[in-house]
Amino acid sequence: TITIAGEGFNLTAQYRCKFSFNADAILAYSLSSVPTAPDAIECVTPAWRSAAEGQTALTLLQGDSLVGQRLFAPNNLIPATYHFRPGFVLSTPSLEIARGGTATFTFRPDTPPDASVDVEAFSSNTGVVTVASPFHLTREGGIAGNQRTVSVYHSSAGTASVSLSS
Repeated sequence: TITIAGEGFNLTAQYRCKFSFNADAILAYSLSSVPTAPDAIECVTPAWRSAAEGQTALTLLQGDSLVGQRLFAPNNLIPATYHFRPGFVLSTPSLEIARGGTATFTFRPDTPPDASVDVEAFSSNTGVVTVASPFHLTREGGIAGNQRTVSVYHSSAGTASVSLSS
């Protein structure tokens, strides 16, 4: 997630970030979002291959109108205040598990990790569902080599969701 600082953002307007690489040779957009405050907007970053691709521009749009633009040099693509979170590809969007039963799903990163990272699996209700965690992903594993299996145990009546976070 990138937090963009500014001032006077319209709290009801939709904004999105445009990321362009190598003089607009590669484009990616964040989903639309509303500001979190009059001076801050959060954009979820899209997946991209590498920070070493060349010049990267970040453009903030309100609708289709330009709000602001900043160019980043290849070795300074991500300023220290930005935090990039990897996305995950899941083997299934949902599981149905009988009480007392166990089921599994797999996940993998949507882009190769730039470094080793730990991923935690969380249950929204540990009285109903428990999950095994954490999982370690490595740079050397790329995408396919970082596929992991999550075991989910359904202990009592009710429903719960499982979230992944790095």
